[in-house]
Amino acid sequence: MARILKYTISEEHTILKNVSNVLSAENQKDTLVVYVTESDEPSLFEIIWLPTGANGDLSKYTFLNTVMLNDTGFVAHVFYRKL
Repeated sequence: MARILKYTISEEHTILKNVSNVLSAENQKDTLVVYVTESDEPSLFEIIWLPTGANGDLSKYTFLNTVMLNDTGFVAHVFYRKL
């Protein structure tokens, strides 16, 4: 049975270890969190987020979610890829 884990994402680029699937990205008390399923096999996933209007090469990433993080309207567009 897979275990679901929650990671706080505080950097624009974050590497997660031993993840089988990335499930969702959410706002939890003005903090970006990502839910994943744990893997028994060694694996790496990169999570990135970009604010609205930012440029970046996203061709290797899969879109996960758009998350509003605080009352000022800051929006993070969250993407991931398996490394």
